[in-house]
Amino acid sequence: MFENYSLADLLANTYKNFKKNIIVALAAFLVVLAPFVLKAVQHKDADTSHGTNYSTYIVYNVESDRVSVGENGEKLEPFSEFFANLIYANMNGAYIFEDVDEKVLDKISDDLSIDKVQLRNTDSNYWSGKIEVKSTAENGSVTVRLLTASEEFNELVEEKVDALVKEAETHLENVTINKVNSFTTSSPTDTENEDEIAVKGVAINKGTIIKGAVIAFIFAVFFVLFMNFVLYVFNPSMNGVSAFEKYGLKFIYEYRGTADLAEVLKYVEENEGKVTLMTTSDKVKTSFDKKLAKDESSVKYDIVNSKDTHAVLAADKIMFIEECGITRYRDFEKALRQAENFGKEVAGVINIPL
Repeated sequence: MFENYSLADLLANTYKNFKKNIIVALAAFLVVLAPFVLKAVQHKDADTSHGTNYSTYIVYNVESDRVSVGENGEKLEPFSEFFANLIYANMNGAYIFEDVDEKVLDKISDDLSIDKVQLRNTDSNYWSGKIEVKSTAENGSVTVRLLTASEEFNELVEEKVDALVKEAETHLENVTINKVNSFTTSSPTDTENEDEIAVKGVAINKGTIIKGAVIAFIFAVFFVLFMNFVLYVFNPSMNGVSAFEKYGLKFIYEYRGTADLAEVLKYVEENEGKVTLMTTSDKVKTSFDKKLAKDESSVKYDIVNSKDTHAVLAADKIMFIEECGITRYRDFEKALRQAENFGKEVAGVINIPL
């Protein structure tokens, strides 16, 4: 069943039906993309189109027995930088959202307009500008500044940072770290985060649309390939000169243009006698007529369909005109069998390549 089908045939069939496949792929792309667009677009009332940014400022004081003296005689606390690096390194989705209640995660996801899975996969680079960590060795302080559209997220990060530094403190000798200040302020903003575009009361999340576009594109490509596979695997098309060689035809010519074809047919008729041009598919005849029109050829060729029994009976010799990606093995074999049944000699085949 599959002896005449291969990956090359799949690609050839896909290319031959390029326009149809583009239409199908576009339709599949839009169908898959639509839910992502609907999810990405958030309608907002006119009087509430402005969101709120929450700014949280946290200050820790670090003390140890390893204070050094700077060039100007100031005391320098080395562990302030250690704790700042520790906090920054852990500002990622895996740590922040570990063991977080799903309802809380849903609320944060809505506030930040980012999918929950994406939230869990964020790294410190994503939170750059939203989470800032600094250390000051001169006074042994570590400051954490949070600026996001979710008050719940800021509270969660503060809890996580508190737990992180206290856990680290237990593993350090003669080092203490204490929270000395923490406060949160809010302010209105036109967009709820940098990944959102606000247009006339509508917020569009770019990340969701980009993700949807990638998934839709991959699906569309595989869908088109799958459809071409299903359509042709049980009735494959002939996609090269080698496909005709297996039938022992003594003359196989690859079409190169109407002017060249006229010379070839003249040569064949001088050596073989009059031949009837025949094809197994009306699609090939239509395609060939288009090529003649494109070349502005003044020569007209009368091509008959192999299913026309009267034309087969009237022929002295048959010269098939077939086209890669259109002619099917099954139809060509039927035409050869019919010619043999009626005692008609097959002079050869003129193959129109991809």
